[in-house]
Amino acid sequence: IPTENFKLSTRDLVGLQLWRGAFLLGDYICSHIDSFKDQVILELAAGTGFSSIVAAKFARKVICTDLESIIPLIKSNIQQNYGSNLKAEFLVKSLDFFKPDWKIEFEDHLKEIDVILVADVIYNPEITRAFFETLKCLLTNTLKPLKVLISMEKRWWTNNQGQVHAPSYDHFIDHLHELTLHQHCKPKIQNVPIETFKHHFSQYYTRNDDLILFQVTKE
Repeated sequence: IPTENFKLSTRDLVGLQLWRGAFLLGDYICSHIDSFKDQVILELAAGTGFSSIVAAKFARKVICTDLESIIPLIKSNIQQNYGSNLKAEFLVKSLDFFKPDWKIEFEDHLKEIDVILVADVIYNPEITRAFFETLKCLLTNTLKPLKVLISMEKRWWTNNQGQVHAPSYDHFIDHLHELTLHQHCKPKIQNVPIETFKHHFSQYYTRNDDLILFQVTKE
């Protein structure tokens, strides 16, 4: 799957790079083809669009979203791949977690979404908080059973006391726990062991214990 990405980017435009979480989602999709056949997929903060392009090989419809500034890269990658057995209807739309007006444009799509994909969007508290507000809205307004797949990589830091920790991941886990208590959705959350599915894209990335995949389901 030819996919353009940037080797370097500013912190605000990290979506222009291709991260290991997207490859991990790609592996999961290719290992669970029946779960994606004829489904409607929404990817949040899609970056290069890699996970959406993989899903489009099997899904009925893919809605690929990110910031307006990243949309041209996604469209370019889709154009390069659309002859590669992509069967899905493919929509590219702008969705900014910090701008609640996205709900108006996506109102009709909320009736049909089956699976939400999210790869490596958790890297600071503000974005994590905004992401979870978006996810709560999606979970409470979709009309069908919904599965959310969230992949990420723990990123370790050393604090002033010399202690090694992963603050972004810890912050994410706090929000994930709060999500289970949300009175309108109360989803089921499962940690998916990555060794349980094949490493299809092994030539592009290595796996380690810091790569994590969560499945969130709402019946």
